[in-house]
Amino acid sequence: MLENPSKATGDHLRPKGWTADARRIIDIRSKKHVSAEDPVRKDILDGLRSSPMTLPTYILYDAQGLQLFDAITRLECYYPTASEVSILTQGARDLAASLPDNSTVVELGCGSLVKTRLLLYALERLRKKTSYYALDLSSSELKKAINGLDSGLKYVSVTGLHGTYDDGRKWLARARTKSSGPLVVLWLGSSIGNLSRDDAASFLSQFVKESLVPGDMFVIGIDRRNDPDIVWKAYNDDLGITRKFILNGLNHANRHLDQVFRLEDWEYEGIYHKRGGYHEAFYIAQRDVDMRGIVGNESGHFPAGTRILVEQSWKYSPREATILFDRCGLFPVQRWTDAAGMYDLHLLHVPPFNFSISCLDPTHVPNLDSWEELWKSWDLVSESMMPDEMLQEKPIPVRNECAFYRGHVPTFFDIKLTEAVPELRPLEPVYFHGIFARGIDPDLDDPSHVHWHSETPQTWPSPDAIMKYKATVRDRIKCMYSNQTLTRRGWRAIWMGFEHESMHLETLLYMLLQSGTTIPPPVPAAMVFGIGGQPCSFPDTTTIELHDIELGMMDSEDQDDTVEPASAHEFGWDNENPASISSVSGKLEVSRKLITNADYLEYLREIGSQRIPQSWSGTVVRPTVKTVFGAIAFDMSDETGPAQWPVVASYNDLQGYGKWKGHGWRLPSEVELRVIYDYSAKGTSTDGQCDIAQSNIAFKFWHPTALAPEIEIAGPGSMGVWEWTSTVLTRHEGFLPGRLYPEYTADFFDGKHNVVLGGSWTTHPRLSGRRSFRNWYQRAYEFAFVGGRLVRDAL
Repeated sequence: MLENPSKATGDHLRPKGWTADARRIIDIRSKKHVSAEDPVRKDILDGLRSSPMTLPTYILYDAQGLQLFDAITRLECYYPTASEVSILTQGARDLAASLPDNSTVVELGCGSLVKTRLLLYALERLRKKTSYYALDLSSSELKKAINGLDSGLKYVSVTGLHGTYDDGRKWLARARTKSSGPLVVLWLGSSIGNLSRDDAASFLSQFVKESLVPGDMFVIGIDRRNDPDIVWKAYNDDLGITRKFILNGLNHANRHLDQVFRLEDWEYEGIYHKRGGYHEAFYIAQRDVDMRGIVGNESGHFPAGTRILVEQSWKYSPREATILFDRCGLFPVQRWTDAAGMYDLHLLHVPPFNFSISCLDPTHVPNLDSWEELWKSWDLVSESMMPDEMLQEKPIPVRNECAFYRGHVPTFFDIKLTEAVPELRPLEPVYFHGIFARGIDPDLDDPSHVHWHSETPQTWPSPDAIMKYKATVRDRIKCMYSNQTLTRRGWRAIWMGFEHESMHLETLLYMLLQSGTTIPPPVPAAMVFGIGGQPCSFPDTTTIELHDIELGMMDSEDQDDTVEPASAHEFGWDNENPASISSVSGKLEVSRKLITNADYLEYLREIGSQRIPQSWSGTVVRPTVKTVFGAIAFDMSDETGPAQWPVVASYNDLQGYGKWKGHGWRLPSEVELRVIYDYSAKGTSTDGQCDIAQSNIAFKFWHPTALAPEIEIAGPGSMGVWEWTSTVLTRHEGFLPGRLYPEYTADFFDGKHNVVLGGSWTTHPRLSGRRSFRNWYQRAYEFAFVGGRLVRDAL
């Protein structure tokens, strides 16, 4: 039982003198639920005729069932409710503060509102105008629940919705208008666990596609994969209340099936499947049961021992939850975890674009849907976040003006496509090929030494001219996908153009970070706080065995004149070829996380240096971290804030930090870091792909993050930055310059560039997820989103 029911219900938060009154309930049930035909009867019979046999879970939640379930939630063994109440008791104010003003909050399956009122009263105290809609299947229980709230709420309006989840989704899609404020869907109680993982993904995806728009939010409570004995006990209490709850579902079914179920013929059985991570509730026939008269045919004969599934309760590890949200197009904003680390409350948002990692195919030509998402991201960053007055700026003095990058991406694609497909002619204006082909990338030690680059015009073309050209290039890209005679070389140009644009999206963002006029992106401001959770239980370092490892891939251009479909070939850049085996042995002691801002600040203060990284502003005394939201101050006590983010700095600077630490600490080689990434994956990687499910890449957040406490050791992009290696970019055995873009790698074999691996918060998952992909920067370059971790040879 809950130790303090008044605190659990939020009654202690009510201002004195508040009373309850009657509130409006809207019947939103679809016609099939209010017509003469009984849809419940149909669902029950369909389940009994299926194989395996099932009954719809919602039969458990009639008025009596809701009361029994409410009693279950008050049992000490039923930890999900107590965990969620503890999270909301501590974090309701933070959650309320994270929700937009003038929001419409719709709760799916509101129940008794024991937990929800904690959030509603927090919104009231923050004076946030909110329209709250409570959706439930039982009109009587819904009326009781909403009328149990205080009538003195001034900022929060309360309305009931009578209907199913599907009714609620359809009602939202109909009721929303252009003037509607942000929408927040609230789904507590780990009710998502009643759906299989695939069904949960389908349900959330349908909600996102039909009822939500970018900027809307979802709040979801999810039970973790916990100790199997604890989970089983939660659904098999000693008092037998869960048994009564499950068997009451047969009473509900009887009201639709002419009393065919005799309760003495059936018993409840609960089974927890540890491997799959889910609990199942069954009705077990205690003797032979004949229901052929109502079910029809032989499927209505149930021998003793027959099982009928009525409920599943799926559990999610943090990694599984992340994969689920990615599949549905939902990105994290915040996560609250109870003190025992058994339950999570997730605040998610619908992003302006979505680089999904769920259906990753990092070596084949991207489909048009992937292009559309990439274009959304490019337009947001290059136009919405970069005002026209910034076009003449050089946020990084040694690089081009911002205007160049707006024109470079579409021009590069047109150049490569016309080279690959001889029958195509350059798009107008052709002179763009002369000024936008290649940017400035000087030697930092001698800026007068630069590779060939396009001439810099006296005046850049107008923004309108560049936008018109970009639209024309995109139309050409779309047309190419219907070209039945395109060769592999043509598809290579399309693949190359996609990855090139993805890379320059990152380049543009680390330039914008240096500008004082960048407009923040339209994502929830709460994202700057990152992901919270229980304290980390892993050691600061891990010792791993080094082993032989395969690097690279095979992508010959010898048959590029072959006509073939887009999916026929796997592509890679020239420096990824050919595949090879690198031999390493011994043991390596590896830091769990990357060097943090707090670590680097300590180093600067110890050595008396006033030179801060380009990723900071302020001073060594009062440093701040640059973000697209503005500068954020260090808070050494914040376990997820900027102080615990990885420091973004040059190789030279981080190498200096390692020398200062002493005791053999250094930056890892490329091969060593690949072994570390394999170790972090724990067998979850697939051939040619990295495990990036829990990585902070693809704009999951718009800044680096602290390492999540449930991660044993940082993998590729786990903290939102690339990682420096001590490996110098050199011409490896078997290297051949790419025929379509021969200077891509070869121009940087100067001994001054080092390989970086992983990915940053801006990196497309095609790059971070491809195990053979390599990036590189000059060792003195400070602006790219690159950090580093320390390793040393283990004794």
